[in-house]
Amino acid sequence: MSRAFTSGVIAIAAMLVYSANAAAEVKEDPLRPADYRSAGAAASPKHSAPSWRVNEILISESRRVAVVNDRSVKQGEYISGARVVAIEPGYVTLEYNNRLITARFNIVPVKRRVTARAEK
Repeated sequence: MSRAFTSGVIAIAAMLVYSANAAAEVKEDPLRPADYRSAGAAASPKHSAPSWRVNEILISESRRVAVVNDRSVKQGEYISGARVVAIEPGYVTLEYNNRLITARFNIVPVKRRVTARAEK
């Protein structure tokens, strides 16, 4: 191979390596506002409040118990940073950060399977 061909191949290889490195660099847009966040950067909230899901409610003459977030609680106890204020049929009232929150018990209807038909 000729010396000119070899130096041409080396020059092209050097340009490819340089352009690959340049493409890998992340360049800032000089016209972008200082407080801009890209769409890929998720906005992280300072503190997200926990959520409460009422699984069950038991009310009798002697006690009131609710299952919230799969944990049994009574009035006055704490669950996920909230104090249980009241347990009523259908909902639980919680106090979180000096605010009252109502967590409702969503009853899912159960379909019954028909096992046998009545004959006429």
